[in-house]
Amino acid sequence: MSNDLYNQDYYQWIKEIVKLLEQRNFEDLDLDNLIEEIQDLALNEKQIIETNLIVVLKLLLKWQYQPEQQSGEIKASIRRHRYQIRDDLKVSPSLKNYLSEIWLESYQEARLQAADETSLSIEIFPEQCPFTIENILNTDSLP
Repeated sequence: MSNDLYNQDYYQWIKEIVKLLEQRNFEDLDLDNLIEEIQDLALNEKQIIETNLIVVLKLLLKWQYQPEQQSGEIKASIRRHRYQIRDDLKVSPSLKNYLSEIWLESYQEARLQAADETSLSIEIFPEQCPFTIENILNTDSLP
């Protein structure tokens, strides 16, 4: 299979790759692009975990430091993003290590976003993350 199909019609390229894999026709695979696509899938899984983590942290900060804004909608959003993280970890348990690696850095991003969205001073929000990973994943835990 040529590199041209990948560049001209991505969807058709995927269909052709699947067909070749089903036929166990490994010689004709576009290996360079297939490897790149699989690497992108792994990166995408990491990005999804990170995005959901930042959202949960941001919403927990907003919940704690803007109690007058607490609502069922925010609570539901916290729960939804927690479930997404937990579901992703069920499918890919090895990402739990990644979650531990990015937790503190993600908190700093969440802190900035919470300050931007609430118009509260960044100093209102603790420099160190007040939530453990267990708190973050616990669907019933609210500050």
